[in-house]
Amino acid sequence: MIKPTHQTVIILIFSFLLSCGNLIADKAPMSKEEMEKDSILIVSGETLSVSRDQGASIRILLKVKKVLKGKDVMLGETIKIAAVGQRGFFRGGKQIVPIGPGGHDNIPKKGDRVLIYLEKKYAGHYEPCLPNGINHWKLPACDPVPTARWLTSLYTLQKGKLAFDAENTNRLNGQISLAAKAKVSLGDDGYIIIDQEGFMPVSYKQSAGYETFYITTPLTIGSRILDDYVPYDKDIVVEEDPSMFRKLGEALHDHFTGLATKKPIHHRVEDIFSYPSDHYIWEVGASTVFLKAYQGNDSHGLMLRVCSKATELGRAEIARQRYVISEAKSSAKKEVFPGWGEPLEITKDRQAK
Repeated sequence: MIKPTHQTVIILIFSFLLSCGNLIADKAPMSKEEMEKDSILIVSGETLSVSRDQGASIRILLKVKKVLKGKDVMLGETIKIAAVGQRGFFRGGKQIVPIGPGGHDNIPKKGDRVLIYLEKKYAGHYEPCLPNGINHWKLPACDPVPTARWLTSLYTLQKGKLAFDAENTNRLNGQISLAAKAKVSLGDDGYIIIDQEGFMPVSYKQSAGYETFYITTPLTIGSRILDDYVPYDKDIVVEEDPSMFRKLGEALHDHFTGLATKKPIHHRVEDIFSYPSDHYIWEVGASTVFLKAYQGNDSHGLMLRVCSKATELGRAEIARQRYVISEAKSSAKKEVFPGWGEPLEITKDRQAK
């Protein structure tokens, strides 16, 4: 009788386990729609720790940055996630004999950003959809300077009046999604919300006598379904670099100062709730331009409003804006919101550009 060697035993065990593993066919990747439907919770965030036992069980601690679906988890909360890695033999935390996938794809490392579709909760741990419920998450481009260039390109001087031309009006009302890789959605109170690739999302509303754009954070709006306008990733970009509003404001400030050929009137004031705001006012031909940087109850950002002095409603809005500013008390606060800083001024460096 031939006595089996140590190597022969390993090969036999491996062959047996491999055959067992093949009895359980790998689950086909789920579609985004399937995962959205099956998930009880969809979150994005940063992995605080990733640990693995001697088997395939993986424990992930995730700090939640955004909640896309579900009500049981709050922003900033840390949740526990139980995932399944590639099955096999492990020694000292390292896999020495793999047995086929059969687990979750894209197991993250500490510090990774992930978007996770979680289909159930058991023993205090959430479990991701198999096999592709864990997705590595890259923050999108969200550049304030091209955003400002696009906003100012929508206005043209016609007979001394700063206004939209017909082509730009049509683009704002639907065609822009094809021309500029943008998602256009209807927001509250008749606003059109435009999320262009690489730009900061902008909300727009046309009113009789004036046009208004808002660029704020949170950049998101309430959504009942995930296919709605939900630029959660861009919210994170702005949170990590709050100076984006400053850069956007500088570009808009420089543009309209150039059109008006002189510096704007500036006021830093506070409303009745002590929220500060910066106001810049330009006279450009037959139009008055208002740029406001403001802090609100649950958001902050910029408002750009261009009013026509040629219409009664436009003149009424100009008077209303001036009255609100004049009635507010002056503010000695050093900045309106984090990252905004001192009042805007044209610097020599920006003038050279």
